[in-house]
Amino acid sequence: MRSSTSSSSDRIPDLRLGRVWVVVLGLITAGFVAWEVVLRATGFPPEVSPTAWSIARARAAEGVPVIVGSSRIQAALDLDAWVEARGGPTPAQLAMAGGPALPMLEDLAEDDRVDGFVLVDALAFHTFDASGNSGASVPQRMAEYDRFERSPATRLETFLRVGVSSLMAWRSPAAAPSAVWASLRRGEGLPVAPQSALRRDRFRPIDFVSSLEGRDWTPEDGFMVGEDMRFAREFGEAATAAGVAAIIERLEAAAQRIRTRGGDVVFLTMPACGPRLAIEEDRYPRAAYWDRLAEGVSFRTLNAADEPELVGFSCYDGSHLDRADAAVFTKRLVDLLFSNG
Repeated sequence: MRSSTSSSSDRIPDLRLGRVWVVVLGLITAGFVAWEVVLRATGFPPEVSPTAWSIARARAAEGVPVIVGSSRIQAALDLDAWVEARGGPTPAQLAMAGGPALPMLEDLAEDDRVDGFVLVDALAFHTFDASGNSGASVPQRMAEYDRFERSPATRLETFLRVGVSSLMAWRSPAAAPSAVWASLRRGEGLPVAPQSALRRDRFRPIDFVSSLEGRDWTPEDGFMVGEDMRFAREFGEAATAAGVAAIIERLEAAAQRIRTRGGDVVFLTMPACGPRLAIEEDRYPRAAYWDRLAEGVSFRTLNAADEPELVGFSCYDGSHLDRADAAVFTKRLVDLLFSNG
């Protein structure tokens, strides 16, 4: 008959199982640390979760400067350099790939808490795209922000997701197990570091150095090949004269709502060069698009092509500045924007 009194030997298997789990967890942690070290050594930067847009949008309601528009301004404005030159809080970077100015500016105008300075990247290629293809991800980002505002649990999850992804390169999509396995199966070794990675402040610097080998390229002309060229020629649909007038009217109305709350808006078009610039000018002639915008709004407008301080930068793909130029470009732009108060 078994004694009702438990023997210490009965707990030995449990203790051994606990040690096994400790060892397993230690090995898993060591594996992640080793993989992180390998990725960092090969130049992989952390890639922040896209949900960082919700955090930036929430900051836009706190009186900080706000930036809206496309990837062209997102890659060009180094927000650390902005703060160094201007002081004050870090701007809320709301620009995104293919981002048209109108829906984001109207969203800010409808928020009575937004009453500060707003810089609008009014690139004609996206601002006056009548196809609806520009800013395809805008509704998703705005829906995420709506949940972020309404749900404390979603806010906590968003901050945790952004915080973790900002610290760990292994969270980058390019370093995902499926991407690594696919690269190894093709005999290409480990994946190469991506050209760009989203930072926690939503600045997306682009490193073009690895793309220059074997290219017929000059800093003045930029280069465009394959899908880049097709995209520039075929993406979207240029708005008609009536469509342009309607878009300008809505931009003006949105900016006026911000002005009535004590804020200010500046419309900007960023630099481009080479074949990309020629294609954009052919599809969206300055006289029919940008000049009409400049004449149709009662706010300050800046065309980078007209400002000596903002020309001469290398736009390697014809559209975006290299990360090495972003800080200088940002400081010059800040000086243009605020030198007269």
